[in-house]
Amino acid sequence: MPESALFEFQRVPGGVTLTRFRGEGVSRAAVPEIVEGLPVVRIAEEAFANVRGLREVTLPQTVQSLGRSVFYGCRDLEK
Repeated sequence: MPESALFEFQRVPGGVTLTRFRGEGVSRAAVPEIVEGLPVVRIAEEAFANVRGLREVTLPQTVQSLGRSVFYGCRDLEK
């Protein structure tokens, strides 16, 4: 699965919000800094919730806020 297919985004004022991660079984994920020419400024509530096997997530410096429980239930997450 191409990395771009792992994420769902929604346009918001000033950029885009990552609304959902679809990478069940993926061990590492790097959230892109720019999507369709717009910065990723927020990670939505529970965007990564209950993803199994995810060990590492890299967030870009453009992210200004995280919703509640973004990584809820990600038992394998180390960093």
